[in-house]
Amino acid sequence: MKRIAHVFILIFCVVPLMATYAQEGGGRDTPSWVEYEKGVLALSQREYGQALFSFKKALARARVMPEAELGIGDVYFLSLIHI
Repeated sequence: MKRIAHVFILIFCVVPLMATYAQEGGGRDTPSWVEYEKGVLALSQREYGQALFSFKKALARARVMPEAELGIGDVYFLSLIHI
């Protein structure tokens, strides 16, 4: 009976929490290209702070990513134009 209770707790309590954590990007293992794409999306929506954060995060993970560096430049340029 204890074994059934443990399996029940595992299936209905622990597994959904793990799935929620994974969907929210809770781990540090988000690839740099995902962070870059988040930056592109934020930049297209004129959310310059979020775009800059995402581009810098992508650059920190990849260490060499010219696209992210260009994105950072675009953030600074577009933020000056749209003041």
